Amino acid sequence: MIGNDIIDLQVVRSESIVLQQRRLDKICTLAEQRYIRQAENPWQAFWLIWTRKEACYKAFQRNNYIHSICPHQIENQIDPAGILSETICFRGKQFFVQTAIDGSKIHSICTSTPERLKDIHVLDDLLELLYLFDFKKDTNGLPFLQTKNNHRLIPVSKSSHGAFTAYALFKTDIANLDSTTLVYA
Repeated sequence: MIGNDIIDLQVVRSESIVLQQRRLDKICTLAEQRYIRQAENPWQAFWLIWTRKEACYKAFQRNNYIHSICPHQIENQIDPAGILSETICFRGKQFFVQTAIDGSKIHSICTSTPERLKDIHVLDDLLELLYLFDFKKDTNGLPFLQTKNNHRLIPVSKSSHGAFTAYALFKTDIANLDSTTLVYA
């Protein structure tokens, strides 16, 4: 299971609606709402919470396809000191998430174990891999890479927003391919 989400902060800069109580009630748990209200930058804290939820939803969807996101059911774990942990829960399952924030974007990656979280590799484009793979989507719209000889499918999570695109995949999925699996174009 792998998921990622990216938010272009320039694009969402004008979206003040995200902090309206009605919207927060639909998207965030009470603990998440407290975290947002207590943050130095509540607007950025909202988008941090959102990217983590979206990345978790995408990871969950890999094995348990559901058609629509239920953001209120995805719960970021927040310790008593108000610090986000690396865990997030959805439908009784625990996931592990890591987020990077810079001045232009927020990017979260998510998977089912802490070991797999360390195994995620993120690319901003697939050009370096497209000589080995074709980018495809299954009947549910879930993205994957397929070796040119169709012997292997590798899960990939794609996220795009504004000026940014991120592809997340497991390093071991690529490293474990042998020359009989690959066909060079």
